[in-house]
Amino acid sequence: MKQNFVCKDFKTSSFTVALNTTNYDVKTNSWLRTWVSNPVWFKLTTTQPINIKLNTTGWNNISITTTDNPFQIFMNDLSNVYITTTSAADIVFTLIWL
Repeated sequence: MKQNFVCKDFKTSSFTVALNTTNYDVKTNSWLRTWVSNPVWFKLTTTQPINIKLNTTGWNNISITTTDNPFQIFMNDLSNVYITTTSAADIVFTLIWL
């Protein structure tokens, strides 16, 4: 079944996460520090394999490779994303509030 969504707002940011970075805090280190309500959908593309954690560094890694581009998640209560790299990665990150 196809569902249609109305986009209330969205933001896109491009940034580089340095070589051998652990738990890069997207909310603190980018425009995301201004997000005030929890988005329900995000997508990212990456130039190198990365691992992400959602909301807290205590959660398990989600491994993303360049063949997963764009990687997308629907989530009702997303408060932050943490990125770990073994190679410098250029990332395009989009948040959409529905």
